[in-house]
Amino acid sequence: MVQELQAEVVVVGAGPAGCAAAYYLARRGVDVVVLERATFPRSKVCGDGVAPRAVRALHDMGLEQELEQAGYRRIRAFRVVGSWGEAVKAGIRRRNCTPDYAYVVPRSHLDDMLVAAVRRRGARVIEGVRAQGTLTQTCGSRLGVTALKADGSTFVVKARVVVAADGSRGSFSRSFLPRGALTPNVIALRAYMAGVEEVDDALHFFLDKPLLPGYGWIFPGGRRGAPANVGVGMPVPALRRRKMGLRDVFSWFLGPSRRGGTSRAPGLADPPPSPSTAVCTRQTGGWVPSHRWRCC
Repeated sequence: MVQELQAEVVVVGAGPAGCAAAYYLARRGVDVVVLERATFPRSKVCGDGVAPRAVRALHDMGLEQELEQAGYRRIRAFRVVGSWGEAVKAGIRRRNCTPDYAYVVPRSHLDDMLVAAVRRRGARVIEGVRAQGTLTQTCGSRLGVTALKADGSTFVVKARVVVAADGSRGSFSRSFLPRGALTPNVIALRAYMAGVEEVDDALHFFLDKPLLPGYGWIFPGGRRGAPANVGVGMPVPALRRRKMGLRDVFSWFLGPSRRGGTSRAPGLADPPPSPSTAVCTRQTGGWVPSHRWRCC
């Protein structure tokens, strides 16, 4: 007999979007079940930057204080660097009720913190299960989702509303969206690196000609002594027109330890052997992991 759960809303995906939806629904007294394929804590490919609008949301959820208690510092500036080393540094401006600072928080910590907050609000979060699709049969006006456990057994969550928050690479969203709706638009590669020199407490963006229309970045560790987040991102069509693969672009960005000559991003050590890759779609506008490589 197939196990059956009842809820008002089922959310597929426990990343920031799914957790935010579940949190605010649960805060209003809605019975919510969240289904997540991974188990927490887990790493996820991302630049780890928490922009001011996201900071405002975390503050509203009561989580900013938790970040500061964990030692995460406020990042109040960003620097844009051109091909010949020209740089412009500016402060992050306060606007539309958002703060004048950001954070850098690894997704392994941020997402785990969000899931804990969702559970404290009373939502049920079920980890290590794969949502397979929406129900084809309804019970009155109720819809639902079928899910697969790690042991191969299935269960059903019946609900009035289904929220798909599993990202552009999610198999659940692809099961009912039109073909091609989640075609990758941008691809990125990043690694965590220790011992990065000549980088102050600002978000660094590199607009080198070989990277355009993409860019490179170096984000300082969110906590003192933490490794920097270093990466490059580029639109897929632009990358296809090049004779270099994304790993080659990343190697060029890192500098002499890989290619000889002058470093574009000075002070970077050799990257880990398996940097992580992400893709982005026009629909989501956010970084989503590719599981081709293990997160470093």
